Amino acid sequence: MTISDVENLNLGISPLDEKNCIIVESAFSWINQNTTLNYDVNNLPENIPANVKLFIIKYAEIMNMSGGVSSESIDGLSQSFDTTDKSVLLWQFADELLGNDLKSDVQVMQAKNRWC
Repeated sequence: MTISDVENLNLGISPLDEKNCIIVESAFSWINQNTTLNYDVNNLPENIPANVKLFIIKYAEIMNMSGGVSSESIDGLSQSFDTTDKSVLLWQFADELLGNDLKSDVQVMQAKNRWC
């Protein structure tokens, strides 16, 4: 996808650069693989449903999240680490936004305890 292609989607993703174009194209690929929807990035329809657009925006936000240290303190020698699992977030947004279109063999459940 080109910057022009992504601009035409009116997603409001910024900065609009090559990296984010690849992320948007990857979002369409994810949608094609995991839902009953099918989009050809070389021939996108003029009207993409709002829930699909919102999923793509959330997909881009998740892919642009940086992991690792989320806060540090020098004097107290403490660090906080971001342990957010991107795939869990992605599936939660997919379930909320694309739930009716998710393939029937996909089931989203939140774990109560990570080590069960």
